Amino acid sequence: MRTTTVILVCLALLAAAQARAEGVDFVVLQAGQPGSTEDARPVMDALAGYLESRLGPGFTVRGRYLNDPEKTRGFEPGANLRLAIVSLGFYLENASRLGLEPLASTRPGGRDKDAWRIVVPLFGPDDIRDIKGRLQGTMLFESRAATRLLFKGTPCAAEIEGGFRPLRAVRQALGGEIAGAVLDQDQFEAVMGLPLAKGLKVVLTRAGLPTGPVVWFGPAGALARRLARILLDMVKDPEAQEVLAGLRTRGFGPPDPALAELLRECVEP
Repeated sequence: MRTTTVILVCLALLAAAQARAEGVDFVVLQAGQPGSTEDARPVMDALAGYLESRLGPGFTVRGRYLNDPEKTRGFEPGANLRLAIVSLGFYLENASRLGLEPLASTRPGGRDKDAWRIVVPLFGPDDIRDIKGRLQGTMLFESRAATRLLFKGTPCAAEIEGGFRPLRAVRQALGGEIAGAVLDQDQFEAVMGLPLAKGLKVVLTRAGLPTGPVVWFGPAGALARRLARILLDMVKDPEAQEVLAGLRTRGFGPPDPALAELLRECVEP
């Protein structure tokens, strides 16, 4: 009888603890990036487990990955969603609507800045004002922000469209199927290492762009600051390196102050 009572008490205490546990869900929103929600599940679980271990008792963390443009467009957070790792375009187009507050920045390849380039075939135009046809890129699903970031008011007749395969876009440009491709820094470096690079030229570079930010939904309080510190400390934590490798970043840095200026530039009329 005593053993049964002890077990019942323990179960009751466990249930009470679980009931009090605060949900801290996160989402990685990267329209156009490779993979699927299920492919990314191990990485999301690893990050969730790491954050939960650092937050300690009283918190449960769950994460998911979304790269479907239709699901990221008009995205609405759920009740427990607190944290997100988003693309630059998503942040610029949704910061005001969702009350996004930057907590940190990603560091792909160890860089704290990104660059977008328009590449066209050697026989293509030398000026973006002369580009006719389609430009394709993984970051172009957020079309309003992408247009303002790329062209900064310069008239351009090109039609931009999102795509999932940057290398395929480059090959289509070389074959005359589209006008050109838009590549971020990682994509550009990968393409430049291939033989087909000799048939390309860069007609526009937008350097010094912020990398994808980590954001908080709503006003950031004590919990947000605590999570930000955990993220910033991952770069020097040996237990975090496998998680970071799965996320394809070399740690997290402070929020990029350039986000505020870009938000004004890309959102205000």
